[in-house]
Amino acid sequence: MIGEWEFLGRVAAAALLGGTLGFDRELRQAAAGVRTYALVGMGSAAFIAAAILIAEAAEATTSTLNDNQSRRAAGLVAGVGFLGAGAILRTDERVRGLTTAAGIWVTAAIGLLIGSGFWILGIGVTVLALIIIVGLRPLHESVTESDAGTDDAAEATEDGGEG
Repeated sequence: MIGEWEFLGRVAAAALLGGTLGFDRELRQAAAGVRTYALVGMGSAAFIAAAILIAEAAEATTSTLNDNQSRRAAGLVAGVGFLGAGAILRTDERVRGLTTAAGIWVTAAIGLLIGSGFWILGIGVTVLALIIIVGLRPLHESVTESDAGTDDAAEATEDGGEG
């Protein structure tokens, strides 16, 4: 049985690796940058951790997930994906709301974890999300401000400067 602390490490690693990919996108002024990629990586790891932990809690093995539990998690992911899509807006040459959408998605993973009784991992994912959203804001702002004179910078800020 894998513990919540192990999964928290996995979630943190997924956030770090996702953020690493997003850094390249941030440098290129793409709509999705460090924070968006980090949140998506973290959310993905949190969702699978929740499915595994729920299955283990239901006395299933990690190789035979309880069908009902995994279907609930899959339904939640799909439903929240539509909610997140509604937060993304494209106006003129700007894309806004990507970090908000990724944050909504991660929040669903947190809700799934907490609702399933995995407090440590849920709280840890919340702390990591705050570090990504708030802590990486200066990086996002410095990169978008450094190219503020170019047409590309106005074209694709991650959240239109609103974090």
